Amino acid sequence: MVEGADEVVSGSMFNTENLVQNAPIVSIMGAVIFFVVAHPFLFRLVDQLIESVLGTGVQRDLLVLLHSVVFGLLMFGSIYLLDFAM
Repeated sequence: MVEGADEVVSGSMFNTENLVQNAPIVSIMGAVIFFVVAHPFLFRLVDQLIESVLGTGVQRDLLVLLHSVVFGLLMFGSIYLLDFAM
C-alpha cells in the first residue's frame, strides 16, 4: 500500500459516503441529460450550426465527441448542484 493513500481516498474529492444514498437521483439525472444530449434532433441541430459556422460538414466521430464532452460537463455540474442542494 502506498503511504498516505488513505488520506487521498478519504479526501473530499473522493467522498463516497453519500454515493449509494444519492445513486437513484444521479442515475435519473444522468438518464434525462443523456436523453437530451444524445437525441437525434440535437445532433442534427448542432451539425447544422457547425456547418453554418465552419462552412463544411463535420465528421460523425467529432460530433459524438462534442456531445460526450457536453454530457460529461452537464453531469459534473448536476452532481455539484445536487450536492449543493442537499
